[in-house]
Parts: sequence; structure tokens; C-alpha cells
Amino acid sequence: MIWLISLFLLALFAWLLLNGLNEKQWVDAHMHDENVASDKGLFASFTALGDGDQEDKVGNVVANLKKKSSEATSVIGEKVSDARQSDTAAKMRDKTSGIRERVQSEVKNDDGMLNKIKNKVASGVDTVGKKVDEKIVNKNK
Repeated sequence: MIWLISLFLLALFAWLLLNGLNEKQWVDAHMHDENVASDKGLFASFTALGDGDQEDKVGNVVANLKKKSSEATSVIGEKVSDARQSDTAAKMRDKTSGIRERVQSEVKNDDGMLNKIKNKVASGVDTVGKKVDEKIVNKNK
């Protein structure tokens, strides 16, 4: 069964390869022929589509999108710079500036909550390990 599927996939690959080569030859042969209608392709670039005339609806939509996105980018940039310079941002920076030092002091403190939790977890793991060892020893007897 696998050899049938492999043979089918090999035939499909050969068919696609031959069609691709045929398409490339056709494009190369007609590249400079002005009588053949030019095709923008399935995945045409938006920059090529944006240079349309008044009757080109896709080109107009793309041109409008470009214009609105550039305007939105500048507006967002202004809002970000205003937010960075506001009083609220300064207050937030002041309140959060000491967080790193507080966390480091908590971690270094032996009587701190984090170290207490760590010690409880370690002792619990040791207790469970001892109980498991005892049950294994008692089971083997």
C-alpha cells in the first residue's frame, strides 16, 4: 500500500515539475510580446496594484489603505510620545522603579516568604520520598 502512495506522490511531483517548466518556458517566450495581456498574478504586490486609474477599484482601495495606514501610524506615534511624557507615565515609573530591588531583597532574605515556601516544598518532597522508600522496602519483604 505504501509503495502505491509513494508511486502516486512521485507521479504528482513529476507532473507538477513538468507543468512548472512548461509555464516558465511560456512566460519566457511571451515576456516581450505586447499582444499578450499582462497578468498581475494570483499574489500581486499591493504596490503594483496601488497605481491604478480612477476606474481601477482595487487600485483605489489599495491607495486609500496606504494613505490611511500612514496617517494612523503618525497619529499613533504622536499618542505614544505624548503618553511617555505624561504625568501618569512618570508616576508609574516612580512606583515601579523599586520593584526589582524589593524582589531581590525578598529572595536574599532567609526569613522571607519565598524562602519559607521553598523550604516547605523541599521538606514535603523529602517526606514523600521517605514514605515511598518505606513502602517499597515493606512491599519487598
